[in-house]
Amino acid sequence: MRRRADLDVTRVLCMAAVVYLHCASSAFYDLSNRPLFSFSCWVNALAVLAVPLFFMMSGALTLSPGADADPRRVPRRRVGKVLLPLAAWSGVYLLYLWRVRGDGAGALAGLRSILGTPANVSYWFLYALIPIYLLLPLLRPMVDGLDRARWRYLLALWLGLTLGLPTLRAFLPAGEQVLLTPHPSLNLDAVGGYLGYFLLGAYLDRLERLPSRPVLVWGAVLATLLAGGLSQADSLAQGAWSGRFTDYLTVFTALRAAGMFLLLKSLLGGRETRSRAVRALAGCSFCVYLVHPLVVMAGQALWFRATGLYDLATIPQQLVFFLAVLAVCVGIALVLASIPGLCRLFTGQSFSAACRNGNLIALFRPKNGEKGTNAP
Repeated sequence: MRRRADLDVTRVLCMAAVVYLHCASSAFYDLSNRPLFSFSCWVNALAVLAVPLFFMMSGALTLSPGADADPRRVPRRRVGKVLLPLAAWSGVYLLYLWRVRGDGAGALAGLRSILGTPANVSYWFLYALIPIYLLLPLLRPMVDGLDRARWRYLLALWLGLTLGLPTLRAFLPAGEQVLLTPHPSLNLDAVGGYLGYFLLGAYLDRLERLPSRPVLVWGAVLATLLAGGLSQADSLAQGAWSGRFTDYLTVFTALRAAGMFLLLKSLLGGRETRSRAVRALAGCSFCVYLVHPLVVMAGQALWFRATGLYDLATIPQQLVFFLAVLAVCVGIALVLASIPGLCRLFTGQSFSAACRNGNLIALFRPKNGEKGTNAP
């Protein structure tokens, strides 16, 4: 199975976007710094698509025709390669809290509640992904048996009820939100709604006829400008950050993520990843996601020591901080993936797979014709 350029490029872009979101998080809550706040709103409108796209890529790969969903192998092949690095990096993060930050009580509390609460809030994504992986042996035969009408019905339920009601409810006054609050027995909010993105990715990946490329390009541009502008105006009107137009589980974000997925498929679909850099970055993206909270925290501490300021005050400062954090994260991921004893523990890849796609050996060795796969 060859590496797909559309998925590799999407994974690299999403990796960078997630790092940006956490590097720039403080800017969303300081409305007084209008230049930085406005800039962050525009970039955030694009960057928030990373999380839905990660779910969609996983769905496209694991629910594709021929993908393995044997219940005897799923726990080891899918869940294991996610759970082991999650446990390792959670341990490193709690150790950092204890030994570096001096917060032993916080580290102990995090350890005691780790089954229900991520050690670091950024790891919530995996707490949603692992249950979906456990459902793969059931989801694969289900989606294989869906015709187009049933696919549309399934996604319409998700868009209309799981996402639609909360989206509309967020625009009602607090006292009127009960009008669009369903009884808890309306149990269609499966896995926090993120299962819908997983299925949406599988559906869109199976489409053969796509909208025209100009429609997708201009749709993406206009939707991003609109989301950024509305987020900024809404936040300023309320006097505090508002995510009503950019939160992950809104109809607005779902439609924009679907458009971006189709745009990248239209631009790169059917091509094989030839660039070593893209292959290596895509291969190490999972480790970058896991290590970046620690690097962001360490970077913020260094920034405070150097300047005496807690927050980044200008657009250049934010961009330089983001690029520095991203570079350090990529470097750490590539190095760890190049050490046989640490590769699987901290990246989720076998060392042989990392040597094909996601470590320093893959990046710098002479060409040998190996192609690798996009396996999540």
